[in-house]
Amino acid sequence: MKSVTEPIANSLRAFFAWWFGELAAVVPSRLRRMVSGTSQKLVLEFAAEEVVVGADTAGDYRELGRIDTSLRDHASRRRAMAKLVRKLGRGRTNATIRLSQDKILQKAIRLPLATEENLREVLGFEMDRHTPFKSGDVYYDHRIIERNDQAQEIMVEFAVAPRALVDNAVGKTREFDLNPIAVEIAGDDAAGDIVFNLLPLEQDDGKGRNGGRLTIALGLIALLLGALAVYIPMDRERREAEQLLDRVATAKVGAERAARLRDEIKDTIEAGEFLVNKKRQTPAVIKLLDELTRLFPDDTWLLQFQQKGSNITVSGYSAGASDLVGVMEQSPYFQDAEFRSIVAQDVNVGLERFQISAHVEREPAP
Repeated sequence: MKSVTEPIANSLRAFFAWWFGELAAVVPSRLRRMVSGTSQKLVLEFAAEEVVVGADTAGDYRELGRIDTSLRDHASRRRAMAKLVRKLGRGRTNATIRLSQDKILQKAIRLPLATEENLREVLGFEMDRHTPFKSGDVYYDHRIIERNDQAQEIMVEFAVAPRALVDNAVGKTREFDLNPIAVEIAGDDAAGDIVFNLLPLEQDDGKGRNGGRLTIALGLIALLLGALAVYIPMDRERREAEQLLDRVATAKVGAERAARLRDEIKDTIEAGEFLVNKKRQTPAVIKLLDELTRLFPDDTWLLQFQQKGSNITVSGYSAGASDLVGVMEQSPYFQDAEFRSIVAQDVNVGLERFQISAHVEREPAP
């Protein structure tokens, strides 16, 4: 069961993250490096069968040496690493892993400004849309490179590395009795600002990501306490507004579903009425045959009757076939009667063979 204080703690953590990010943006990069303790760091770059050990001092990199990782003697490899680490002048056990750029996927996308609050979660959900990977198969980090308040958009750059690649490098680093505090990308200096860190969050002890910010926080704690008095009521109102928006969205979905159902029922009723009216308007075949029997003279024999929609075709023999078109036009049931073929005398029966088509009108009013 969650503690009632957990939401407040989460809100405070989110506020501190935002506040430190804003402070970092106005601090010169050189001073930020000095305060964050990154003036000199141990860097490991893993190749096929060796690890390149170097030192990075505020962006100035120098190689300390290389260790053959194909050797099975783990103790010898650890002693070789300890010897290189001592060149830094202190017993440093923290290490930064640096990955080659050709093993990393980097991409920039535009997202709504509202996604900034939960940006990492949003990128996790969208991972398979913008990369060939699923979020569970990679480690990733992001940074905002552009904010457009007018368009309510942000430009986000993110970097993605396969889990197997990062886990392998982290495991090898720990085999050297070193503590991995960051996984960076070679050549990613981000103009001295926020660099990508692909170290899995669950493996981060907090020293690599938060050490410098904690130093700054010690000098600003009094100011933060005052800001909390303003922030907590604002956060409560924000959560109440979010709950209200959720209820409105739920009601909107229900209303839209009801409207769609109403439209479907209306369309079904109209379709049924159309068929019934169509059937009512079209005379029955028995009535059409009865009308033709009444119209045609006794010396006329009807051999075939065919109806397609509102058109009929009749054929047979008659002593006076040329008069039948005019006879059919006299009926309220038929219009546009015409011969479909040439009237010809049939020598076998001594009568004229005919074929006539006509348009059937709707049922005449009684």
